[in-house]
Amino acid sequence: MKEIIPRYFELSIIRAWLQGKTRDEIAQEFGKSQGKVSDVIAKMRNSLGKYDVDSMRELAKQLRDHEINPDNCACGFRIFNILEKLKIPETKKIEEFLTSIFEFSQ
Repeated sequence: MKEIIPRYFELSIIRAWLQGKTRDEIAQEFGKSQGKVSDVIAKMRNSLGKYDVDSMRELAKQLRDHEINPDNCACGFRIFNILEKLKIPETKKIEEFLTSIFEFSQ
């Protein structure tokens, strides 16, 4: 008979996986088998779409690895959009852009 995991428990497993923890780490943390952890992850991937879920996990890992929180990421995205609207070339460094603004305002 298959073990049924309560929804709140599944959500905790998913949260840990999206944070970049390995299946082994999650299994040890929650006292479940790696197979059960894999089942929960597979269920999520099937319901949301493999590409989307894998992309979310990779984004979460990169943000954590670079010590960026979601607020910082959103702020950077807003700045990027402003630069796009101002037609600032991607190759031009932000420091150069800010320096030119400062010099212009003097």
